[in-house]
Amino acid sequence: CAGSSQPSSSSDRLDALQHILGATAPWAILHVPALASRAQCEAAYRRPVILLHPDTFHHPAADEAIGKLSEAVLWAREPEEWAAQEAQKRERQERVERAQSWMQ
Repeated sequence: CAGSSQPSSSSDRLDALQHILGATAPWAILHVPALASRAQCEAAYRRPVILLHPDTFHHPAADEAIGKLSEAVLWAREPEEWAAQEAQKRERQERVERAQSWMQ
């Protein structure tokens, strides 16, 4: 439970890491329904961010997981900003793909 004072096991951390890295949609990363409230998203963000913070969890993918969590919570907090960032990512990816196809 998110408010639990029990220490987290390595398997809890690895399970959370695997889930986050395997998910793509913001609500899936946060493990909430697509129509979850902002409060639900905020609550779902807290535990994995504590579990996986690179200062306390020394795993090569911890930074990537925290980045995905941060993007996912941005989706809940600032949907317009998240949408703008997603559009920029798509544009960059399209430019890279065009450059790669041009070079072949």
